[in-house]
Amino acid sequence: MRRSIYVAALCLLGAPGFIGNSDAADLDCTAFLTGQWAGKGDFDGFGEKTELDNLYTFGADGMFKTVNRYRRDGGDWTEQEAQGKWTAAKGQDDASCEVTMTSGEGDMSASSVSEYLRVDDNAFTTMEFRMDRVP
Repeated sequence: MRRSIYVAALCLLGAPGFIGNSDAADLDCTAFLTGQWAGKGDFDGFGEKTELDNLYTFGADGMFKTVNRYRRDGGDWTEQEAQGKWTAAKGQDDASCEVTMTSGEGDMSASSVSEYLRVDDNAFTTMEFRMDRVP
C-alpha cells in the first residue's frame, strides 16, 4: 500500500520546481507539453533516495500515458503505468502549466492536478525532477 501511495504522489502530484529560462510570457501549455518526455536520475523525496526512469507521452488528442520506473537502494525496478485524458492550462506564473490527468472511469477513476515548470522549449520540472523532450 505504501508503495502505491508513493508512486501515485510522485506521478500525479506535482510541486513547484526549479525555473531556468522563463522566456515564456505567451506559453501555450498544451502545445508545449504535447509529445514525449523522459527523465532519469535520483529523487530525494519522501525521506528516501530513489532512482527514477520515467517516460511521459502527452498526445495532441488529449490522451496521455506515463511509465514510471523506480528503485530504492539499488534494488529491483518497480514499474507503474497510467493512461487516460489530460489537459493543460496556464499556471500561477508565466513559466508554469497546471496539468490535469484523469485515469479510469466511474468509481475506479483518479484525477490530479500537477504543476509543471518550463525550463526551456525542451525541458520542464515537476517536484524538482527534470523531464526532457524526446526528439
